[in-house]
Amino acid sequence: MPRALQQGSRSLRRLLLLPGLPLLVLVVIVIATAWLAQTASTEGRSLTTQLLTTRQLGHAARFEAHFSLLVESARRMAASRIDTPMQFRQQANAFLSQHPDLLGVELIRRVPGSQRLQVEQRISEELGQPMQFRQWQQLMTGSPIEARDDYLVVRWSTARSDMEDSGSGIGPGLLATSVPQWPRELENALVQQMVTTTPLSTVESGGVNGHSLRIFVPINREDVVSIAMAPSHWLGGLFGAYQDPRIRFTVHDLNQHNKIPLYVSPAEGAVVAERALRSEVAAGNRHWMITTFPTRELYQQANARTVRQLWLAGAGFAVAASSLLAMTLLARRFYQRRLALSNDQQARLDTRRKNLEVEKSILRQALEDSGHRTRDLIALAGGLIAELDEKGQTGFVSEQISEVLGIPPSLLVDQPFEARVAPDSLESFHSTLAAARESRAVERADLNLLSEDNHCLPVTLRVKTVTDPVHGCTGFRLSVIPRQ
Repeated sequence: MPRALQQGSRSLRRLLLLPGLPLLVLVVIVIATAWLAQTASTEGRSLTTQLLTTRQLGHAARFEAHFSLLVESARRMAASRIDTPMQFRQQANAFLSQHPDLLGVELIRRVPGSQRLQVEQRISEELGQPMQFRQWQQLMTGSPIEARDDYLVVRWSTARSDMEDSGSGIGPGLLATSVPQWPRELENALVQQMVTTTPLSTVESGGVNGHSLRIFVPINREDVVSIAMAPSHWLGGLFGAYQDPRIRFTVHDLNQHNKIPLYVSPAEGAVVAERALRSEVAAGNRHWMITTFPTRELYQQANARTVRQLWLAGAGFAVAASSLLAMTLLARRFYQRRLALSNDQQARLDTRRKNLEVEKSILRQALEDSGHRTRDLIALAGGLIAELDEKGQTGFVSEQISEVLGIPPSLLVDQPFEARVAPDSLESFHSTLAAARESRAVERADLNLLSEDNHCLPVTLRVKTVTDPVHGCTGFRLSVIPRQ
């Protein structure tokens, strides 16, 4: 072949390769971009799953901490024996104000058969109408129940202020073992001294969505605190602030065969059931399952930005390749940073929760030691102590007053203390209070107090003022020791 023809053939092949090289580079970059986009999408799904796992563990820890706090609050509410409706109402209202998402609370007490008539009479006096022990099935008929060795009776009950007229029928005098779903859980709570939970039921007509359950917290062998809860309302208040519309959050009772969810959070879009995360938590003697269902939108939003940036970067050939790598590394660093921040936050929350538990244990032990020490010192002193306000009204008086003056403490509470001072000692009593207010030191006086039968009892009175930096003298603390 002539040399000129060979050179022409080579030039033609070069011309044909010129458009092919850009296409080849474009195809290579498109393939590389597609591969990187797929890698970033997988990595995004993995990091999103890790974030979901962290959130799931946080939900489980939050539930266990709040449930423990709920049980501990119920035990503190009934730590000292409750004998009057006013005591129960004050403690119950304080408990419900601390946990506003609950429906109500009751005190269930074991009543011996020999005391039935006395308790029925006391309930009738408290309610202002005749009342006998009754069963749940007999709320409409009102027929009395048969005689027994003992009875587990709802002694007092309090509902939220917006649910007083719920008409649930759970009130004083109701035989607790006659209410559906209650007998076995009550028996386990009293016999094993453990917290028990009833299944979800529709016994309470005032509950949220008509569904509620009871948590039985045993105080001793005789008393049980019953907490009325609509789980959808309580769990909504517990987890509502942490929910994402791209995530569906459900709670089920594993012991309940019908699998009615106790709580379902709203979610936008279809959920990805195969990527659900589950954690089992204990609600008393029952086991609840916390499940997190991510939606497809969650993964799409997690990956769309990275993929879009990768494809835009791939259109710039060589510059696009470096930009593609930079964006991939930035995206990876962004997701890892979010994961690290989430893990750090969770670690701080766990540490804080543990510290709070330790502090709570220390404070509880210190409070118990202080209470024992105070009671022992009062008993060893052989007298009594009391607190008065600035007007001389009795705010607190120790139980030793029944031994010293022969009167119960309740008769002197909210009454002037000088009512028990003998007339010939009133001037000395007032001058002692005035001297204590003036000197802010302990003042002493020998005077006579009146016993229950108005006999004079010689005592030694010591008074110290209670001061406030803003208001000055706000009251008095005094001790009374009989003189021989």
